[in-house]
This record gives sequence, structure tokens and C-alpha cells, in this order.
Amino acid sequence: MPRLQFNPNLIECPNFASDIYTASRARFVNDNTTEEEAIGHLQALWKAGNDAEKVLWQAQEDEDAREADEQEQLLKEAEERQAADLEFEKETARKDEIKKNKAKNVLWQAQEDEDAREADEQEQLLKEAEERQAADLEFEKETARKDEIKKNKAKYIPIPDREVPDEAPVIASQFAMKRLEKGAYVGMWYFTNAGVDDALQHSTAADDDAMVLQTNSEGRDHWVPAASTRVAQSFIEDKDLPWEDFCQAVPRMVMAMEDAGWLESRVEMFAQFWGSLQVHPHRSSRDRLDQKTLLVYQGEQRKLWHQAMNSPRGGYNISKINEVVMRKTREAVYWDARQATDNERDFRVDQRLASKLSNMTQEPHRRGGHSSNPRYSSDKRRRSRSPERSSSISRRQRSPADRGYHNQKSDKDFRSGTGRSGHSACAVCLGRHTHAIVECNAERVWNSAHPTISQHINKDLQLRNGKPICIDWQRMSGCSSSRHDARHICSGCGQATHGAQNCPRAEKASSANPV
Repeated sequence: MPRLQFNPNLIECPNFASDIYTASRARFVNDNTTEEEAIGHLQALWKAGNDAEKVLWQAQEDEDAREADEQEQLLKEAEERQAADLEFEKETARKDEIKKNKAKNVLWQAQEDEDAREADEQEQLLKEAEERQAADLEFEKETARKDEIKKNKAKYIPIPDREVPDEAPVIASQFAMKRLEKGAYVGMWYFTNAGVDDALQHSTAADDDAMVLQTNSEGRDHWVPAASTRVAQSFIEDKDLPWEDFCQAVPRMVMAMEDAGWLESRVEMFAQFWGSLQVHPHRSSRDRLDQKTLLVYQGEQRKLWHQAMNSPRGGYNISKINEVVMRKTREAVYWDARQATDNERDFRVDQRLASKLSNMTQEPHRRGGHSSNPRYSSDKRRRSRSPERSSSISRRQRSPADRGYHNQKSDKDFRSGTGRSGHSACAVCLGRHTHAIVECNAERVWNSAHPTISQHINKDLQLRNGKPICIDWQRMSGCSSSRHDARHICSGCGQATHGAQNCPRAEKASSANPV
């Protein structure tokens, strides 16, 4: 192993808040991670590497010290041998002298006895030292064994003598249980059948403290903490769960809270909260949006409650349903559904119009060498008058609390900057060919030159690692909102300087009026 040339104890941590580390911080920033937390993650990663170098440096220092001790010991032994030889010569001369002087035999015998006694004492001391060393070694082994048992409890849990149960136990993922043990927010999906099945499938995942290899938006591999990639790919937000899955998850969540050591009063509060939602008048309504309202209210209010617990004002009793907030949530759900319906209708109309325009540009020029452009002469679409436009308070003007702000918008048509076929670049594959762009989940871009880095999940646009990105940013007009700048990332290459329409990987648009 090459020697370290510099003492890592003297190296200072880089300033990860500086502009040079902007790209590094951006990889960590998401809805749940702020800029400051990203800096903290970078500092933690640097510290982990520096700590590892400190260990290597200390080992190197210890090795140098050991070699110096060995040299010193060899020198000392040589000196001792030399001294012993000299002593031996002296002792030999003394014995010869005693032999020559019989009168001194008594003194010699006494000296012999004294030497024998000292030798016995030295032997006894050496034996006691060896016994103490053996006892210390045994103590260290016992301490290490106890630490191992404490660190890996599951490895040493006694196994009861009983048969395999008839039904498999319902066990949520370690990621969800760890968050519950910390008192943090956990999605209901982890306690549905799908979430439990996913936990069973990925039960051999790496430890949270381990480092795993991950491919970033630029196709480069880099090491990241395993905990940051633990969210399941098939995870569904509370507001998008089917009502049956929500009812299925509630009792499991309550039991998991109890197992995680939550206060009985808190567990009872959440049980009352979910029970109140299940007996709410919206539950038995024939309007499907009413049940959707209950799910959105549940998901939003539970997240807000967890945020409030860490705020200066503290938490509140979430089990008491706020009908004012419920009405606002119902209105926001209505507008989201209305927007999705209009978007789907507009997409179908534009697809038909684009197909018609493509067919007409391929026909011979008629009527004096000019062909009519249905985009400008035959566009007789009629959109239903949106109450959003006639309302005195538009949906854009309402506060996020009033309209239950969600960063979810269905894919609209991208009419600006279309090519010869009238299509804009798909946010996923970056192609301009005719296909359902709102459902595209291609693995490669339009020309197979690069792997796609984004995907559609429940009408949302996300990176492959699960990070949500803004779908409006992918349009030619871009997104004017400043509430989610971190989501302004190109869905084709991962850069923040442009959207999908201006991505260099996108299929080039051809002229709509070829000569």
C-alpha cells in the first residue's frame, strides 16, 4: 500500500457552500433535502474519507514506530549480548580466582544462593505477567463479542422451537421502520400489500451506512450513501393510493407505531384521525372526487403535522378534522381533475391536427402552388369555458394552502417550436415522432444514443432515481414558478440550463413548410 505523504489531521474540510461545488450539491437537493442539508451530506462524505485516511495515517505511524522499536530492540539485544559476554568473562575470571583462593569458597556459595533466589523471583514475575496478559486478552475477546451481539442483534436472537407459521407475518421495510423509530413521516404505501411485498423482495438491501454505486443523470457512476437510495421505485404517495389500499394500511401502520415505541397518546390520536376519515360523509359519496379529497387531506395534513412538530409552535391534535381545510382540499382536487381532463382532450385534438398537417404537407402543392395550413385556417377547436378563467380569484392566485398545492401537472401539448410533423420533443425519449408522450417510458432516447434518465410515474415526471422534476420546465415556454427551482432540470440530460425542447440530445425539428 503506498505511503501517505501528508498528515490528514492537518487537512481542512473544503467549503462545499462555494460555487465550485454547486453541481455536487445539486445531486443531493430534492424535496426532502435542502441546500444546507446537501452541504452537510457533502461534508459528511468528505469527513468519512478524511477519517479513513486518518486511520491509514495512524496505522502508518504505528508501523514506523514498530519498526523503530524493533531496531531499538535489536540494538538493545546486541548490547545485552555484549554485556553478557563481558559479564561471562568477568564471572569466569572470578570463578578462577575463587578456585585459586579456597578461602573465599563460602562467599562464592552465598552468592550462588542469592543468584538462584533472584532467578526464581524473576521467573515468578514473568509467569504472573503472562497470566495477566492472558486475562486481558480474554477480557478483550469477551468485550468484542458483547459489542458484536449489541451491534447485530438479529444474528444472535435465540430461535424458539416452533413450526413455520401458516401465514407469513406482515413486515414493513427496514427503511419505513427506521423512520418510524425516529418519529418521522412514513408513507402509507409501505404498509399496503404492495409495500410489504416490496420489502420482502428487497430484504437483503445494503446497510444505511454503506456506500452504493449509482449512475447520475450524466451517465456517470458515483458512490452515494445507501440510505439516500432506499425509497422504493414503485412507491405511491398517500394521495394517489386506492381507498382500499389506504384502509388496508391503517391497522398495520398503527401496529407499527406501537412496535416503534410511539407514545400511546400519539398512536391513539392517529387511530382516531384515520377512523374519522373512514366515517366522514365523503367516504360514502357517489362522487369519486370526494374519496380522493379524503386521501389528499390525509396525506397533506399528516406531512404538515410532522413538520409542525419540529417548528417553534409545536404540533396539534390532528384527529380533529378541519372542515374548512377539507373544503379547500376538495376544491383543489376538483381543479386538478378538471385540468387533467382538459389536458387529455387538448392532447387528442392536437394529435389529430398534427397528423392531418403531416398528411397535407406530403401531398402535391395545389391551388396555385400553395396548400392551406389547417393549423391557422381550420383550427376550429372549442375548449370548454374554464371556471378557472372566469373566477374572480384564479387558481394561480390562490395560496398553496387554499388549493392544496401539488407539483403535479399532466403533460400538455408543446405547440411552440414544433417540427415538420407538428410534434414537440417528448420529455422522456426526446423524439418528435408520433407516440403517446404522456405515457412514454422508453429505455433509450429517440436515436438510442443515450439511456433515458426520466420516466412517467402516475402522470408525474421523475428522474430514474425517483427525484421529481418540473414538467412545465420541459416546454418551450419554460416554467415561471420559483417555488421549486430544484426541479428545473432537463428530463433528457439532467442539466439545469434548459428543458427538453432545447436539449442537445433532442431530435432536431424540421421546417414546417419545405421548399
